[in-house]
Amino acid sequence: MCGCYFGCVSGLDMTSRASSKRATWNSSRLEDFAELTTGIRFIEPQPELAGSAIGDLHRDFQRLFAATPFSQSERDWMFEPPTRPMRERGTGDLIGKSVELLDAGVLRVIEGKDLARRWWAWRRERDEFAGQGSLEVARQALGAMSLKLVSEQHWPRQHQALLEDIREASAS
Repeated sequence: MCGCYFGCVSGLDMTSRASSKRATWNSSRLEDFAELTTGIRFIEPQPELAGSAIGDLHRDFQRLFAATPFSQSERDWMFEPPTRPMRERGTGDLIGKSVELLDAGVLRVIEGKDLARRWWAWRRERDEFAGQGSLEVARQALGAMSLKLVSEQHWPRQHQALLEDIREASAS
């Protein structure tokens, strides 16, 4: 789990934009998001985390998933066995696949190509995602989660600068 979590977190890039720190998520890999999504049940907060912070961690996960372009039933179909059409090639594995899902009380046919299009539009903040701020909400949630999931002494050396940037961004 640690490897896929850092795959998602390493996609975070804290850069200065418009004179304020802002987290950006440079990784466009749906596979990193898939690993985080399916591995969530194995994630445990760092031992020093207080009880109220664990509740905050769960809210961070909810914020992350609410901000992404997929519903829970779509994520389950894409990433969870036994259906899991997205295996190794990311969005390319979704093309040509479809499923009928019950989502928000409505039975609908979901096309894999539409899910792939939504992912790319969301990552680029285009089409229906333009001006919505959902990518920034996901970035903020992922940054907040990183501070709760991994204690400072266990952050990989190659991610120390990222840790400092996340701390700075969450303080402001």
